[in-house]
Amino acid sequence: MPSAEAVLTVFIVGGLVAEAAVRARETTFPASGGEPVPLLGVLVPTSAVLMVCRLALALGPVIAFPAEEGWLLSTPADRRAILLPRILVTAAGGALSGFLIGLTGGFLAPDASLVGCLVLGAASGWCAVAAALCVQPSVAGHSTARRVVDAALVGAVLLSGVALWDPHLADDVFPAMGSAVRWGRGMVVVTIVVSTIAFVRLGRLDRRALTGGTSLVSALGTAASFLDPKVFANALLVRHCSQLATVRSRRLGVRPGRAVLRAELARVIRRPGAWGNAGAAALFVYIAWALMWPAAAVALHIVAAFVAVRPFSRGLEQVCRSTALRFALGISDGCLHALHLVVPVAVALLWSGVTAPAAGGSAVVVAPLAVFGAAATVYRLATRPDPDYGGVLIDTPLGVMPADLLRQVSRGPALLAAVCALAVILVAG
Repeated sequence: MPSAEAVLTVFIVGGLVAEAAVRARETTFPASGGEPVPLLGVLVPTSAVLMVCRLALALGPVIAFPAEEGWLLSTPADRRAILLPRILVTAAGGALSGFLIGLTGGFLAPDASLVGCLVLGAASGWCAVAAALCVQPSVAGHSTARRVVDAALVGAVLLSGVALWDPHLADDVFPAMGSAVRWGRGMVVVTIVVSTIAFVRLGRLDRRALTGGTSLVSALGTAASFLDPKVFANALLVRHCSQLATVRSRRLGVRPGRAVLRAELARVIRRPGAWGNAGAAALFVYIAWALMWPAAAVALHIVAAFVAVRPFSRGLEQVCRSTALRFALGISDGCLHALHLVVPVAVALLWSGVTAPAAGGSAVVVAPLAVFGAAATVYRLATRPDPDYGGVLIDTPLGVMPADLLRQVSRGPALLAAVCALAVILVAG
């Protein structure tokens, strides 16, 4: 259970954030060009709540670690009473995420009530976790819920693109929707009903339901403790491969270089989710340039380029991680790195060409820096060696850490931050 100091800290920080939001909302949110898009005030928070629900479906949301499975599943203990504190903490985390989402909706929709947006966001975040718990005991229900949430996310992204194309698309719809306060009250009622159903379903969780997301949560905790994101990336890769039923084999050719390129192209074709990630990042860039200050939009443009290109560098990461694979291919390390950079660089060029119109006259500076920042950062991250926990220890706000470990962890993010700073200076300076 959290300590009294932690609870007090949460309340103080929440109060400061709420007061800052109210003060910031008294001023207009300047845009770099174009006119306000009220529909984004609904679509962006809705997409964020759907992502919270999708994350809850991916992780459980209720899990049991191996040390707890024995006494939880093999004893006559009340399973619902044991798991109730855990789901309450998880739902509170979803409500906190929804609270922040409500702040975002209050900024994007200045005419809406900020209190209504906060209540609606917090209730939606709690309801997303409770709804994920309702379908967790059923395999078919869990799979159906994931497909529905994915389809809703795709629809929200497409509607956001349409809203940017026609800002007055929903001018006749908003007056009939009612106030945010009324929607918040309705969502509170829905949350109570869904939470009651989730409480009933909590006692029906079996071993399969409780251990489905254990590997991801354990890998995430290990990666955070040892500051090594490769642990979590490996867990994600194993989970993705375990979900594949069949894969059609292809001939890669005799020449090693050509075979490597064909393998990279096959990897891109077999993982269409990477293209969806790139499309969502491109839409986010258009929203940022339409609603934010130029300096913030430039920085987000560079970061979004990295987010779009990163999934296409999995081959480079696997080759750099496996010495045996490099020896088996029989190609020099420099040539292997160059071959595996072809796809990320090509995607960066294509993505920058698609997002260049959003930057307007600043595209001459932003587009090349986005290509360079994305490609260079994914290369630095992929070629980063395993962490070394030896050396001199220094005292940091996060505790005592090896000095050399900080340098290793900053390999990649430091370069991306430098490119962002350069782009901001050239565009907004």
